[in-house]
Parts: sequence; C-alpha cells; structure tokens
Amino acid sequence: FSEHIDKDWPLILNLIVQYLLGIILFLPAFLYRLNIKATCWFYWPLAFLLTQPKLPANAAEEQTLVRKPWDDEWQKLVGLLSAAWVVASVLLHYVDVSTWLGLRGIPGLPSVVKVLFAVDWTQLKLWHGVMLVQALATLAMFWISGKAGPYVKNNTWVKFAEEYWWAPRAMDFLHRVTVVCTVLLLLCALVAFLFQSCWWFRALLPPRWVEALTAIYA
Repeated sequence: FSEHIDKDWPLILNLIVQYLLGIILFLPAFLYRLNIKATCWFYWPLAFLLTQPKLPANAAEEQTLVRKPWDDEWQKLVGLLSAAWVVASVLLHYVDVSTWLGLRGIPGLPSVVKVLFAVDWTQLKLWHGVMLVQALATLAMFWISGKAGPYVKNNTWVKFAEEYWWAPRAMDFLHRVTVVCTVLLLLCALVAFLFQSCWWFRALLPPRWVEALTAIYA
C-alpha cells in the first residue's frame, strides 16, 4: 500500500495520508500504554532535574554561564518583563478581594506578604502554577546573574567564585526547571486543543480521564 501511494499520489497527499494513518494506527496503542504502565510523565522531569549538572571547566566558562542572562540585553529585557508580568497577573487573578481588604489594615506587614496571603491558592489552575514556577525560576536566574556584575566589573571573579560557589549549580538547575515548565506548558496546550476540539480524542480516552480533563479544563 505504501509503495502504491509513493508512485501514484502527489507528495502532499502522500504525506498527509501516511501521517494520518500513523496517528490512527499508533495513537490508541500509545494512549493504552500510558494508561496501564508508562510513568515517564512523572519520572522524566525528576530524572532531568536531578541529573548531575554539567559544570564549567574553567573560570571563563563559569563566568559565561552565570552572566549570560544579564549580558544579553534583549534576553534581559524580554525575560524580566515577561517573568514579572506572569507573576503579577497570576497572583492578582487569584487574589480574594475580601481577604485583601482585611489585610490592608495590618501595619508593618509588607505588601508582597499581604498579596501572598490574599491569593486563593486552592483555585490555581495547573498551567498557571507551572507559569508561576517558570517565572520565579527565571527571576532567580537574573538575580544570580546580576549579583555577579560588580565582580566582573572589578575583575574579581575569583572572589565571586569563592563567595557564591553554588551559583553555577543553581543556574544549571534553574535552567532545567524552565525547560521542564516549558514542556509541561506545551503539553497542557496540546491536550487542551485535542480535548476541546477533537471528538475522536475524547472517544479514545477512558471515562476517568475524560472526567479529570473536564475538571481541569472547565
């Protein structure tokens, strides 16, 4: 059948049919495997996050690793603005107004703490939680990178390496966190699209999965 398609059908139709047949033939088996035994969705992020970090071989590579987010002006602008916007928008979206009004009258309590107490964390959506973790990890990377600035300017990197010996490991770990969060967000978006737009995707899922996804994406 594949040879017949290759010879007689246009290239675009050939690719469409072959990919469509691949999805029809292998997606049910793949979903079944995920349902009964596969646990990569849980163990892959743990294995990726806890893998031994690839530390720089010398001081120059260490300085590049730590300072890269801050030295790249475009990355710094986009990263800081997007991370700050995500943190602010997610937190303010879930703030309980009555709780916030009650906390406003407490003197000496920082505004940030008041916001954290006023947020209804029980209503936090999965993807908003992932976005918040990614944004906080990004801000932490910029904080570490910014701390190294004066040492680079004064040509005292050796002193920074002694005082902040944990910085390269932290930067590597935070980068892994952002990667895992990006993959999770893409998966959330893909599942949301398939679940809400494709009836055949719902038909392939077990009833318990449909109930869980309905509750998540309601």
